[in-house]
Amino acid sequence: QSFREFDQFSVSALNDRMTTIWNGMFKTIQSTNNVIGNFDKVTGDKTAIDQIVGEAYFLRGVAYYYLVRWWGKVPLITTATFNQDLLTVPRSGTADIYKQIEGDLQQSENLVGNTKVAPGRANKGTVKAFLADVYLTESGWPMKDASKLSLAAAKAKEVIDNKAAYGFDL
Repeated sequence: QSFREFDQFSVSALNDRMTTIWNGMFKTIQSTNNVIGNFDKVTGDKTAIDQIVGEAYFLRGVAYYYLVRWWGKVPLITTATFNQDLLTVPRSGTADIYKQIEGDLQQSENLVGNTKVAPGRANKGTVKAFLADVYLTESGWPMKDASKLSLAAAKAKEVIDNKAAYGFDL
């Protein structure tokens, strides 16, 4: 029942999973901010580093996507550097959060490879499919941005047309 409330976008204040999910999402954001904010200090195989950084952008985008869909306005934190101001970050508007999600997913799309490195890890097809879902969601409530429908269709078509490259099949 607790998870069903999230699926139906009707979460009661008494939901026993709410705090765990909220904290988990922000722990993911904190971890990904650390990767994104510090990857340039690492040496090694550029392809491997790009993949990991791309996955970090993907995971941060996913975390904010679920947060904004379930809670609406939430704090938008994109820095790995702690300062006292982060203890009182105001909630950002949904438009700003969706802009961040799009940017993170587009950045991820540019960095990850076509094939999965391992099961459960993102590849270019995963990111494109998720971006299509984000665009589709933005076309509805609360954003109501009909211009996103064509972007959703185009991104979904990229996944369908390149299913062999991404290892997907419908």
